[in-house]
Amino acid sequence: MEKKQLYINLASSVFSFFVSFVITFFLTPYIINNIGKEAYSFFPISNSILNCFFIVSIALNAMLARNISIVRSRGDPESALRYFSSGFYSNIILILLFAPLMSLFVYFVDVFLQVPTKLLTDVRLMFAFVFMSMLIGLIGSVYSIATYTENRLDLRSLGEIIRGGVRIFLFLALFYYFEPSLYFIGLISFLLSIYLLVFNKYISYRLAPELKVNYSKFDFSKIKELLASGSWVSINTLGATLLTGVALVLTNRFISVESGGDVAISLMLPVFITSFISTMASVLQPWLTKAYASKSTGEFVEEVVSAQKLLSLLTTTPIVLLIIFSPSIFKLWIPGEYSNVLDGLSILFLFPILIHGNMWIYFNHGFITGRMKEQSFILLLMSIIVCGVSLVFVLLGGKNIYIIPLMTAIASVLYYLFFIPIQVIGRTGASIKEIYSPIIISLIFSVLFVYLSHLFFDFFYVGKWIGLLFTLVVVGVVFITIHMFLLFNVRSLVAFKKKRFG
Repeated sequence: MEKKQLYINLASSVFSFFVSFVITFFLTPYIINNIGKEAYSFFPISNSILNCFFIVSIALNAMLARNISIVRSRGDPESALRYFSSGFYSNIILILLFAPLMSLFVYFVDVFLQVPTKLLTDVRLMFAFVFMSMLIGLIGSVYSIATYTENRLDLRSLGEIIRGGVRIFLFLALFYYFEPSLYFIGLISFLLSIYLLVFNKYISYRLAPELKVNYSKFDFSKIKELLASGSWVSINTLGATLLTGVALVLTNRFISVESGGDVAISLMLPVFITSFISTMASVLQPWLTKAYASKSTGEFVEEVVSAQKLLSLLTTTPIVLLIIFSPSIFKLWIPGEYSNVLDGLSILFLFPILIHGNMWIYFNHGFITGRMKEQSFILLLMSIIVCGVSLVFVLLGGKNIYIIPLMTAIASVLYYLFFIPIQVIGRTGASIKEIYSPIIISLIFSVLFVYLSHLFFDFFYVGKWIGLLFTLVVVGVVFITIHMFLLFNVRSLVAFKKKRFG
């Protein structure tokens, strides 16, 4: 049943992401056409700033699902209940701390960012709604744990599919009956957060009715434990947030709002792919967490390597396709905003994700094992260096829109390609060949495939959507087929299928 559930989780997650992708893909140009790229750029900026507020809560919530899953696997329901209740009430305390700070930021948003006067009210409202959606998410974060601990991510995917349908309905209704405004994006985010709270609470009750909020089970020692282990997750997230958000925020603040709009649009495709990789990794993580709790170190390493190969197979294909066809996609997707700047920025943002996609499970190894100190510290240090150099560049009058994304890309490649796998090798005793061989094969094949595709690009018909979609399917099938047999020989592929899916 567990093997079948992994297949169900994987299939439902892929379908859920596809639905979300299609909705976002069609809604984004609709939104930009109605409110403009300068106004739209403040939404991804709000998410980057939101992540900075969210850092503290991650110390609690990131390890909560992991710890509850482990103690339940070991037959300790009392500890699970104490983690659950302690996590809930700790989030309530965080909400009381965050609310006034967020209110001050909303009021003084034009001090921190370059905001056109005509957009100031909309930007304030948008930030206010986005922040409120985050606070509601904190209230319901413990209820999303049940799908993880019970390995029923298909139910989480169902919730996301419903959420996507509600999202498109709200956008069309608001933009049809009222004058389109930036703050509608935040308002819809707020309404959807309420829906997710209700949905996750219902699912939690159905899957794990024994996990109930109980004040008498509040255990300060559990909070200290979560903070001790989760603090490095927070530092890790802060580093990742600084590394990915620095280009957009600094471009808006020191170059121009219009340039910030270009960066925001060029980030759309990388954000789609990052979301896809994260979705696929989240399907594999419950399986790996249970493997860590119940298997020997050697068996766990084998599971980790197999999971990374599978993730690489699933995620490298869309990254390569976007690198090859991003100019055609932008021209057809947002013709009114297209420029060569978008192509260059998009590739700068996509290439590090190609590295990350072949490293994500290894990166999460520290989270699963509860050993994130070194990787979090190094990531934060690199992010601070990139932010510092970028800030000096713009303060000295640097206006080149490519420099900051280029510095971010170089730092990401150094961190994910060298530090993370070497750390996993050192901790697990795995051989260099075992860890690096699939990575090198995937990267060399991907770069070679991109190069050859550009040589034969004139043979691809991409003048219309139907031609582009047909070409994406054909080229994608060719790439993933060859990639599959490079990562898995026939015997290992059959053995992998039998072991994972029955």
